Amino acid sequence: MPEPLKSLLDRMTAPDPNDRFQTMSDVLAFIDSGGAEEALDDATIIAPPPKTDVIAEAPSPPRPANPTPADKSVQKQSSGISSGLIVAGAAVVLIGGGAAAFFGGVFGGGGPTYPAVSPYSLVIENLENLPASASGFVPSADMQNALVTRMTEIGGATDLTLASGEIADSWSNDVLAVLDDISTLDDWQLTLNGNRAKITGSTSDPAVLTALTARYPETWPGALDGTIEVALTSLFLDPGDVDNILAQYADCGPVFQIGNPGPVGYGPDDPVVVKGTLAGEASREALQTALEDQTDGRDVIIDADILNPTLCLVENYLPEAPEGRWKSPSGMARLVRKSRSVISSLVRTL
Repeated sequence: MPEPLKSLLDRMTAPDPNDRFQTMSDVLAFIDSGGAEEALDDATIIAPPPKTDVIAEAPSPPRPANPTPADKSVQKQSSGISSGLIVAGAAVVLIGGGAAAFFGGVFGGGGPTYPAVSPYSLVIENLENLPASASGFVPSADMQNALVTRMTEIGGATDLTLASGEIADSWSNDVLAVLDDISTLDDWQLTLNGNRAKITGSTSDPAVLTALTARYPETWPGALDGTIEVALTSLFLDPGDVDNILAQYADCGPVFQIGNPGPVGYGPDDPVVVKGTLAGEASREALQTALEDQTDGRDVIIDADILNPTLCLVENYLPEAPEGRWKSPSGMARLVRKSRSVISSLVRTL
C-alpha cells in the first residue's frame, strides 16, 4: 500500500487509543498535509480524560431494577465492541476514499501522468491524393479524442500515444487552433516538435494565402512558434508550360499536344494528351513523370511511337512525302531517289 495512505491507516488503527487521531479534524489535517507528521502538533491532539475508579454500590431493595456491577461490566464491554465496529467501519470508508484520493491526485498527483518522451513530435496532414492522418504523441485523452474526431470527419486515420514531455500547458488548445486556421488550404501538413511547429501546404485561393501569411509566422497561437510555407497554385494549366517540357524531352522528332485547351488553358479535370515519336521507353517514362509533376493531378496520356536511336536518326533525315503528288509515277520516283540518297549517306556514317 503506498504512502501516505499506509500511515493514515496505521494511525487510525493503532492498538493504543492515545496513538490514534482524536478527531476528524486531525484526519483531515493529515490528508491536507500530504502525510506530513508535523501537520499534527501537540495543540491539535486532545488527550483522553484521566481514568477514575468506579465504585459500584450494592443494589438496595427499593431499586431492584438497577444494573449490578456485573451488568455494568457487560455493558461496558458491549460499548467497547460497538466503538471498535464504528472505528473499523470508518477505516473501511477512509480506505476506499483515501485510495480514490491518492490515485485521483489528492496526494500530490494532480491527475494521471504518462511516460515522458523526447522529442515530443506530432504530424497531422491532409495531403492531395493521400488519406489524412495524425500520428505522434498527445498529452491527454481529450486531445486524443479531438484529433480522432477531426480525422474521422475527413476520412483519415490516427496513430496517437499518450505521453508527457516539454510542452506548454496550452499546447493542445494551441494545436487545435492552428488546425482550424489551415483547414481552408487545399492540402496541408502540420509538423510539431515540442512547442516548435511548421506549416506546409497549397491553395488556389489568393485570399486564403493572404489571411494565413498575415498571421503566421508572427503570431502563432499560445506558446507555439515556427515557420509556414504555403504555395499559391492555379486552377488552370498554361499550354505553354506543357510545350516547354515537351521541347526538353523530344529526342526523336517533334512531340506535341493534341487538342486545344482554349485561351485559359487546361481546366482542373482536362487531360493532357501528347503525340509524337520517342527514342525509347525510358524517354517515355521520363516525359510522363515531368508532365505529371507540372499538371497538378491531371491525367497525362502519351500516345507516342517508340523507336530506337538508330531509327530516330533515319526518321529525322528522311524527306516527308509531298501532299497530293506522291501517288503519281513521277512524284514517287523522285521521292524514292531522294530517300535512297539519304539512306546511303546514313549507312556510310554508321
